Amino acid sequence: MQQNGNLFATNYENLILGENVKFNQTTIFNGLGKVVFGDDVIVGYELAPHFYGMHTLIQARYENSYVNIGSRSHLSNDITIITADSVVIGEDCLIGDRVTMFDHDGHEISPTSRRSSFGKCAPIRIGNNVWVGSNVTILKGVNIGDNAIIAANSVITRDVMKNTIVAGNPGRLIKEIKAEKEEQLLLRTQIKNNIEKLINNGNTNEAKQILENYEKLVEHDIDIYSLKAAISIKENNLEMAKTILLNGLENYEFDFDLLYNLAYVYELSELYVKALEYYLLASTICTDEKIQNEIERKISILQK
Repeated sequence: MQQNGNLFATNYENLILGENVKFNQTTIFNGLGKVVFGDDVIVGYELAPHFYGMHTLIQARYENSYVNIGSRSHLSNDITIITADSVVIGEDCLIGDRVTMFDHDGHEISPTSRRSSFGKCAPIRIGNNVWVGSNVTILKGVNIGDNAIIAANSVITRDVMKNTIVAGNPGRLIKEIKAEKEEQLLLRTQIKNNIEKLINNGNTNEAKQILENYEKLVEHDIDIYSLKAAISIKENNLEMAKTILLNGLENYEFDFDLLYNLAYVYELSELYVKALEYYLLASTICTDEKIQNEIERKISILQK
């Protein structure tokens, strides 16, 4: 097996990587089949559990086996994907720590053939923008629709509809996710842009009022944390900004804006070791070349 940084592979010819793929945790590829990564895929996350002393295993076990991970998908730590047929993960997916995917039984049920067969096999398909929580097991033949959420510790044995939340062992429907219409998304963007303009112009009281009303209208919006933190920074309340961003990271550990903004707050507070820590974390998930260059400049200054 050959090593290249955090990447170990038995056959690099069968491993196809898109642009800007990052392996932050040791990742092992030891099957005979093909593994394909889209652009900007990230494996491993330092703030999540099981980062140290663990590894991710992706094994397309046989010559015709196949794994495909879509662009901009983020995989956490200590993940196991083993396929006899195929596992396809869509774009923009979030895969939590210690997730396991098997598209086959591993052994035949019959005692006489248990050691000579890997049992029943059926491909796994995961749609786009799917969030799979920690310690989830996904078994053979499962299709998961776009935008679905799989709650932590679930065992998924049958298909999951798009825009739904599933939890339990075996996984059961908990609720449907209401998809916003395009005009609603546009309105949300306009409101947040107006709040940002008010903050930049120093009108923090008006920004607070609009943000408070906006928060009542929406169920979840990760940008609220950054907007609240920006108001606190403008009011020179760096401790409050730090608390807001840390609370956000408890719920959205892979979010670049939260990590970058927290690094900036630590820098303003002259806590340069913490600033460096979070700039380094932000750099591992940054997908914008211009911003990445700026982060690298900051890291270079802080490391002196």
